[in-house]
Amino acid sequence: MDQPPQQIVELTIERMGAKAMGLARLNGKRVLVARGLPGETLRAELAREQPDYLTALALEPVVPSPQRVEPACPHFAQCGGCDWQHLAYPAQLEAKRQTAEETFRRQGGLEPPPGWILHPCPRPLEYRDRLTFAAVPVSPGTGPAALVPGFFPWKEGPPVAVEVCRLAPEVLTRLAAQALAWPPLAGLNPAALQVETVLHGPPQAPRLGLVLRVNQTALLQALAHQGDSLTAWLDAPWDGIPHPPVDQVALLADNGKGEARLLRGDGRLEKHLGPHRWMAPLGGFFQVNPTMAEALVGRLSEHLAEPWVQHLAGPNTGKHKKTKQNSGAGTKHPSLMDLYCGAGLLSLPLARQGWAVTGVEQNQEAAALAQTQSTTEGLKQARFVGANLETPGELTRQAARHQKAFGPPTVLLADPPRRGLSAQVVREIMALGPPVVVLVSCDGATLARDAARLSTAYGLASLEGFDLFPQTHHLEFLAVLKRK
Repeated sequence: MDQPPQQIVELTIERMGAKAMGLARLNGKRVLVARGLPGETLRAELAREQPDYLTALALEPVVPSPQRVEPACPHFAQCGGCDWQHLAYPAQLEAKRQTAEETFRRQGGLEPPPGWILHPCPRPLEYRDRLTFAAVPVSPGTGPAALVPGFFPWKEGPPVAVEVCRLAPEVLTRLAAQALAWPPLAGLNPAALQVETVLHGPPQAPRLGLVLRVNQTALLQALAHQGDSLTAWLDAPWDGIPHPPVDQVALLADNGKGEARLLRGDGRLEKHLGPHRWMAPLGGFFQVNPTMAEALVGRLSEHLAEPWVQHLAGPNTGKHKKTKQNSGAGTKHPSLMDLYCGAGLLSLPLARQGWAVTGVEQNQEAAALAQTQSTTEGLKQARFVGANLETPGELTRQAARHQKAFGPPTVLLADPPRRGLSAQVVREIMALGPPVVVLVSCDGATLARDAARLSTAYGLASLEGFDLFPQTHHLEFLAVLKRK
């Protein structure tokens, strides 16, 4: 990869390309232009040259797109957290639709079902309930540098300071600023720190959680000795302004050893989506857009209530009936396995509706919280297991235990990491052969690849997109596959 000398050129953007980049051409060669919009002519700075394309950075429009709007965030020009605050929201949705369809055809050789649905977010700003900040040093002129919250830029370089993030309520940025202003952090290497802030609890009485991530065990231990000082610092009014209680505070060491010190609370976040409630580990994964996560959970439930799925689940769907095959559980339920289940976001609501569920999750803490909640609620037909599905044969072993307790799964649900399903897991799904496979994915390319791998046995019955991440090029998918 070569970096050409700085060169300013004028380009016309033909269409939206991969990762929110505008696609143009220069002397017959493709140019991917960061923050370029389809239909506009702009001045751009060439950045890097690859064998078959160039990358460039948009500087200013010469003939702007009619869809170009004024960004809502004062940091948009430098911050890399958003792709599209300069693009009108309806146009963002259309760009995501086109990109998804092209990706399915190119990566999977699959045609999206006609009229597939893309659900817009009713609130395209301030929709997130969690943010993770880098630490940015700000020199006061004398003494050690102060630290303030920041994000990495869309150009290459160190993180840039931000006073607000328009993707989330302002209180999350203010909490991060207060945490980084804690005196024991002054003068520390900012690269050693990250701050994660999160809203949780019922909407009518929200609470705050904070995770201070460090990169060394020694630093974790040194800061933990002053933990009472940190919690007192967070309790004080910030700039004289009251705030919701900060009831969960932890130090985590990102050193691969899972070291942590809980300074306040029990390490559990209380998450609410409509009528449903979950417990999630502080510092663990949970969807960051509550409104759209609720829509996703609701649509999954509706899909599994469709007549053709209910027919496959059998005549006793939702009923309690003793069976010889199922004598260990003593009941007969429609049966589902949830792979990469996290804290049970997708499968706990289904268990409440009568589905027999086995959830499998590598994060032991998340799986334990889901199991505790199912036990507390008396969901005897739900079990959650901490296990690594990438271990060869693990899915097969868990499926055998599920079948012994609940019968063979009618539905296999998988919400894997962005990298998608491993080839090993795909082989084990194919060998198991459930009538219905449901894939939830935040990456259209890996979803298309996984659907293609399964296509010898499964056809794509439906596809839906959920805009969990407005102002970015990311899109969440729900795909239902039916065994041929």
